[in-house]
Amino acid sequence: MNERKDEGVVIFCDEECRLQYLSEDHWLECVLLPTLLAIEMPCTNLPYKILKSFNHEEIKTMVKELRGQKQDKPESAGCSAEGIYKPSSYETVHYLCQNKEQTTSQYLYVQAQHAFVITKLLHKSGRYFIDGQGATISPERQDLISTGALLLSHILRMECNQHTVYDEKVGTKYKFVVTVIVI
Repeated sequence: MNERKDEGVVIFCDEECRLQYLSEDHWLECVLLPTLLAIEMPCTNLPYKILKSFNHEEIKTMVKELRGQKQDKPESAGCSAEGIYKPSSYETVHYLCQNKEQTTSQYLYVQAQHAFVITKLLHKSGRYFIDGQGATISPERQDLISTGALLLSHILRMECNQHTVYDEKVGTKYKFVVTVIVI
């Protein structure tokens, strides 16, 4: 694959390369990315990426299971029995510290607005709220509320546990962003 970001063009090597690219993140991201780049809410980048890694039904199931568990040592959540960190584990993100008790109501309000915007974009995309077979579903009000609440929770956790390094603009549209999570 060859991307010419300054022109907004992607050239694929072959059909297999194109299908692989489109079957991964692009299917959901292509309809949301221009808006996300335009509104520049850096605190939402990583929570959005985490959420888009799963469909609504998968997230709902994982969160329900995690809320049913009592975690005595949240610092070991997302680690194997040997204490080795598993980067692919959603449990790690779920148990990160969020320090919401130490934040101001104004700050919480702004982060809630960010979560609302991302939830609305996910809903309007028609590509996040899907069932296990990939068919679009019409989310109930409670699904929208729980998705927004989960996003807010993730935003607070990322703000508390991340250090983001911004580089200069590349071309005219894109920024290089590296996010490091301290666990």
